[in-house]
Order: sequence, then C-alpha cells, then structure tokens
Amino acid sequence: MKLMQFFSSSFLLLCFALISVNGDLITDTCNKISDPKVDVKFCIEKLEADPSSRGAKDLRELLGSSIKLIKPRITEVSSVITKLTSDPKFNKPALEVCTELFNDAANGADEAYNSSVKADYDSVLTYLSALDTDADTCKQGFEDLGVPYPQPLVDPTNYFYGITNIALSIADMLK
Repeated sequence: MKLMQFFSSSFLLLCFALISVNGDLITDTCNKISDPKVDVKFCIEKLEADPSSRGAKDLRELLGSSIKLIKPRITEVSSVITKLTSDPKFNKPALEVCTELFNDAANGADEAYNSSVKADYDSVLTYLSALDTDADTCKQGFEDLGVPYPQPLVDPTNYFYGITNIALSIADMLK
C-alpha cells in the first residue's frame, strides 16, 4: 500500500513539474521577446490558452504552435471582409484586394509552418514577414483611396498582427 502511495505521489509531482516547465517556456519566451509590437501579457495569454502551445517541449515546438494560431486569425479577417463586401458603405475594390492578400496570407502561413518543421528559420521569417506585409498592404489600399479602414476589421486585424508578431519573434530567437 505504501509503495502504491509513493508511486502515486511521485507521478503527481512529475505531472506538476512538467506543467510548470511548459508554463515557464511560454512565460520565459514571451518575456524574452524584444519586439515592442508584442505585448507580453497578450503573448502569455494567447499561448497559454492554446493546448498545443502549452504542450510544447521546446522553442521549436512553440514556434509551430504559434504559427498554427495564425490561420484562424486569417480566416476571421477574411470572413469579416466577405461580409463587408456586400455592404455598399464600404469600398468594394479595396476589400477585393484585401481578399486576395489574405488568401495569399493563408498560403504563406502554411509555408511558414512547413518551413518551421524543417527548421528553416530564414524561410519562416520571410513567410511571416510577408503576412504582416499583406495586412499592411490591405490597410494601405484604403489610405490610397482616401477612405478609412473599415472599423469592423480593426480588432480582427490587430489580433492577426499580434499572433503573427509572436511567431515572428519566436522564429527570430531560433535563427
């Protein structure tokens, strides 16, 4: 009986230690990010909320997990763009350009992930930087036409930038 209690206690301690180590990986990584565009609290909150990130054993796995978080953000932005396209108060040509750019971004996110699996961090950085550029170009299209960036796109685009910049920062640490 005492032997069983010993193994049970040892198992629980090991589980807590593993959880603690993974939590420390996320916190330590987010605290090491020097990019002023990355909010440490946002970084920790979003990565700890993701089971894949929480289960990451090292920075390489955390990078893969953070890249996977980008795709749903792209889908969210694209969905808002699609809804706005049917609303006459928004500039349809600019929104159509944004649709193309975020379609490209979806492919770029896939390429970034594939490159991370191969530990090709230069390519990861290139693809992730292109994602930021796609979003910037979308915004610039509205400015060039002298119309405001649609308010319904602001929050989803900022979320997209936040997650993308976390992944960029992690990839930079691995380079």
